Amino acid sequence: MTWQSIGAAIAGGVAQHFTPGTTIAAVATISPAVTAFSRPSVVRARAVRVETVNT
Repeated sequence: MTWQSIGAAIAGGVAQHFTPGTTIAAVATISPAVTAFSRPSVVRARAVRVETVNT
């Protein structure tokens, strides 16, 4: 949740310098990329947690 608020703050900062439409388009483009790049670490963290619980 912390990263969501950081992302919102960054988007707000970008919105100070660009039009709302440009900012929304940029955030909409970057958001799926961040999700895709962070997926491996989320899967790895989940696997470690499951292994710890099962042992």
